Amino acid sequence: MIGSTEIIMIFTVIILQILPIIVISYLVSKYLISRTKANGYEGKSALEFAKERYAKGEITKEEFEEIKKNLI
Repeated sequence: MIGSTEIIMIFTVIILQILPIIVISYLVSKYLISRTKANGYEGKSALEFAKERYAKGEITKEEFEEIKKNLI
């Protein structure tokens, strides 16, 4: 029969195995989210990226119009 000491040991082992997994998962997700925001990718559509590239001179007007036509 299982006594109270064994139950406490089982819960302790479970907590010591599950808690680090939860903490590491949380920290990794926060890092990835902050990295995405820092790079400026949050909330931008493909058309907004094309507008920025056109404004910077990375693509020509014809390329921009082609992208715009494909997206709309």
